[in-house]
Amino acid sequence: MHRFLDDSTILRRRNGDSGGTMRIIMPFLVLLRFIVVFVAQIAAFFFFYKQPYGQYAVYDAWYAWLIDLLAILSGMFIMGATIYAYLNPWIFTFTVPPWIFWVTFIVGGWQAGIHIVKWVIRTLR
Repeated sequence: MHRFLDDSTILRRRNGDSGGTMRIIMPFLVLLRFIVVFVAQIAAFFFFYKQPYGQYAVYDAWYAWLIDLLAILSGMFIMGATIYAYLNPWIFTFTVPPWIFWVTFIVGGWQAGIHIVKWVIRTLR
């Protein structure tokens, strides 16, 4: 038995169901969980940086937008690569625990989220 097949997948395939519906629903639910985590991070960062002491962490320089843009792109790449790896476990030659994907996604979201919020706050000043 293949290690990525669970019991429900095996039962569906024995009964002649190709699992087409599950292939559509499961990635959607996984993406929805990732999006909820990212939105929660953005809300937390926005709450922090709108505080008086959080305002000191938002720098004002002519090159600040470039730093933010590069950090946002880097964080988005990390999050995208994590989602791709989570949904396509066949790219690994060994079993990777799911918590590693979540930690990596949170770190990428942390990086992108902080700089998105800083860019918005700097623009609204």
